Amino acid sequence: MSEAARVLNCEMGDKTAVAIPDWQTIMLPLLMLAGDQQEHLLSQSIDPLADQFSLTDQGRREPLPSG
Repeated sequence: MSEAARVLNCEMGDKTAVAIPDWQTIMLPLLMLAGDQQEHLLSQSIDPLADQFSLTDQGRREPLPSG
C-alpha cells in the first residue's frame, strides 16, 4: 500500500468506499504521486487516484456539480 493510501485509510478509518472527494482531499495523494520524480500526464493520474479513493465505475463517470 502506498504512503498516500495509508494516509487516506487512516483519515477515513479504513472505509471501503467514499463519496467523490473534493479537490482539497485529492491534493495530498496527487502531490505524493507527483513527488516520485517521474513525469505524469493528468490523464494517467486519474485511475491511480480513483483507486486510492475506492471510487466505483459510476463514481468515476459522475461529473462534479461544477461541471
